[in-house]
Amino acid sequence: MPEIYLYIESTFYFCFKGSHLQIHVNDRLFKTNTKKLTDVKFKEVNKIKSVLVVEDNAENLELFLCLLKIKGYRPEVAMDGEKALELVNRCCFDLIILDIRLPIIDGFEVLKRLKTSKNPNTPVLVVTACTMTEDKIDALSERCISYLRKPFSMNQFHENISMLLPGHDLVKNV
Repeated sequence: MPEIYLYIESTFYFCFKGSHLQIHVNDRLFKTNTKKLTDVKFKEVNKIKSVLVVEDNAENLELFLCLLKIKGYRPEVAMDGEKALELVNRCCFDLIILDIRLPIIDGFEVLKRLKTSKNPNTPVLVVTACTMTEDKIDALSERCISYLRKPFSMNQFHENISMLLPGHDLVKNV
């Protein structure tokens, strides 16, 4: 009997095919050897969080991707502001990590345009080498929730993400 994982946003239904129970979860079919639903083991897991990383420096990008994958996040990449806005309007992200100094459209303009995007309430972590107070104030006033100045420690990075995405890695038996 397979274990069936139910994510927070799962859709599922049950049906009998001959003498066996079939369970459809998120368009995936599970065939069982039983007629009783109580014989099936379900696990509830929070959805894997998707994170858009907007960074044009290849070394920094590699570091972000490594740190995110270690913690079980699913990162997507945009190396300029234009690509970031395109992805944000096409996909739903749980978090955006945004550099300020970007080609084509800078991070400040991306923050402004996020207000009118498909998902305007997505939390934003600005991670940048900009140290001027005005930069931080502008970014925070536009809509970012957290600001992390480069260089930063691994702990600082993970603390900020945990604050923005609490409880992402909980698994419960149902």
